[in-house]
Amino acid sequence: MGDLVAINGTNGHARPATVELPAKLVKADFNMLREAWPWLESKLEEIRKKDKEVDFWMTEHVWQMLLAGLQGRSTYELWLAVNSDGVLEGFIVTYTRFNQYLNLPISMFVWLGWGKRVMSELLPELEAAARERHLKKIEFSSGRR
Repeated sequence: MGDLVAINGTNGHARPATVELPAKLVKADFNMLREAWPWLESKLEEIRKKDKEVDFWMTEHVWQMLLAGLQGRSTYELWLAVNSDGVLEGFIVTYTRFNQYLNLPISMFVWLGWGKRVMSELLPELEAAARERHLKKIEFSSGRR
């Protein structure tokens, strides 16, 4: 499964061992987005405070991109990490990156994420979602320092 992982655009970086977590990754629909938004918005603000590369987005931009994705006008998707009690443990916002010359989808890009070990422990589920979309890899980067 690790062959899909790309860190900062390159393959081959080691990742933490997967640990069983009583949570699953759920692709959010509009009702889930609306219900989770106050919580999500507070976590996005936490990211904005820690990330040095957030000069150009606000929480309202995230809302608009996710809404456009749900309406089929963009490839942005919200993935919620939900534990067995239905409690939100974290989230991941992804979009599809395209080859600039052929306009073909090439990877799933993790734009934003929040949650302790959510990315490392739920990565197999995200990899499965990427494979379902015929994407060859998952990419992400971090502006946290």
